[in-house]
Amino acid sequence: MNRGVRSKTKRTADPPCSISVGICWYNDETVFRCIESIPKDWNIIIAYGLFRNSKLKEDLSQLERIKLIPNVQVVYADGETPEYKIRDLYLRNSKGMDILIIIDSDEYISELKDEFYDNIKDLGIGLYGINVKYDIIREWAKIIVNPFMFHYEGSHKLFKALGQTYPINRYIKLINGLTLTHDDSVRNSMVKDSIEEYQKQMWVNGE
Repeated sequence: MNRGVRSKTKRTADPPCSISVGICWYNDETVFRCIESIPKDWNIIIAYGLFRNSKLKEDLSQLERIKLIPNVQVVYADGETPEYKIRDLYLRNSKGMDILIIIDSDEYISELKDEFYDNIKDLGIGLYGINVKYDIIREWAKIIVNPFMFHYEGSHKLFKALGQTYPINRYIKLINGLTLTHDDSVRNSMVKDSIEEYQKQMWVNGE
């Protein structure tokens, strides 16, 4: 398996606040590459559940491997559920956390510099962008300050907090020093086909 490699820039200072990662996942081997790329002193919340209309099969061996990782907390959805409701689990379980970074299971941290820790000091409540490498660099709102105040609003593309709705493509500012890379090429063909079919249905349903 190809593995993500973080920047070799050495971290010289402790994080200025507690950092957690929210991952929405159900039986996809790419999550292990994702977790390996995350610093061991960051907390990880995995929202685990079968997405509605997904044909992925349960694989408890993967889940058992996940549960053995010390900095990982698994929270469970009930039954077959829209994806945004599963994603909401990492927000609902983020009480007391300063910053939550949303990383999809087919993404991984490819660059992390000390600059990132400087840039997250004293951020106000809200959504902040980071760079994600696809075929091109895209900017997505993936950092949430005071995440417990937020929830998904009927779609994985919309957040709501303090009575206002925030699309995932809008954010207060871009935070440099952290880059994610998206890569689903390591998935086996059966999983990849199932996920692509599911995602088409999800967009049709507006979820």
